[in-house]
Amino acid sequence: MAEQYARDEGQCRSQAKTVAGNERNIEDQRRAVFAGDRDRFGQQDLYRTMDNQGYQNNFDRLVARCMEARGWTPKKTGPIQMPKLSW
Repeated sequence: MAEQYARDEGQCRSQAKTVAGNERNIEDQRRAVFAGDRDRFGQQDLYRTMDNQGYQNNFDRLVARCMEARGWTPKKTGPIQMPKLSW
């Protein structure tokens, strides 16, 4: 069972890497048109960070969908813990 899961996950990651990489290349080409303005105003690092986070979220989502399509249940992450405020 664990062996099959690892095999499926590897295949899903490979597929997701290809799809997400292609989408990332397209987005990078679109953003390159406006890169000069961002560099001039010192905003390039923000956009690069946002691009990287978006790529990672897209990749994770693609892997999760692929694994679900293969019959695996999604990983449970539990509720988001809110910080306790003390005023």
